[in-house]
Amino acid sequence: MEQAARPRETRQRALVYAIVASTESHPTADWVYARAREAMPRVSLGTVYRNLQRLAADGRIRAIDAWGRTTRWDADLSAHHHFVCTGCGLIRDVPKPEGEDARLAASLRLPGFTITAHRLELVGLCRSCAPRSGGRRSRVIARSREKGSRSAKRIRKEKPCPP
Repeated sequence: MEQAARPRETRQRALVYAIVASTESHPTADWVYARAREAMPRVSLGTVYRNLQRLAADGRIRAIDAWGRTTRWDADLSAHHHFVCTGCGLIRDVPKPEGEDARLAASLRLPGFTITAHRLELVGLCRSCAPRSGGRRSRVIARSREKGSRSAKRIRKEKPCPP
């Protein structure tokens, strides 16, 4: 039986992977592109996007689509959850407790379903945003979830927090 041919590892793909793996900030494609241009000035944004998608399809990185914001990328494939700041968009890793999948599956009792994994996104305000909120709900939670709303457009344009 033949094994499926693995995609060729290009210099661009290796660079994109190295950039994502070098940070814990869960970067956006634009952030990765800016860093890639420093090392390889002729690389295009399209090449960065294609390589991020290929790396994710190959299981080398993970895409994070937190609260409808711009896709962020994570090279840490260990079992963990994420905290998402609704004020600034910061995403931080949260350790996943040992045995959590089994406990959750046992507690849900969904007849006819087999739970193999789950994802948990903790949502709130980071240390920097909490004091500024003054008890108000954050702009992401309060915004309309409709794609066409002005606030949804503003949220999609936001930049990730620095690492």
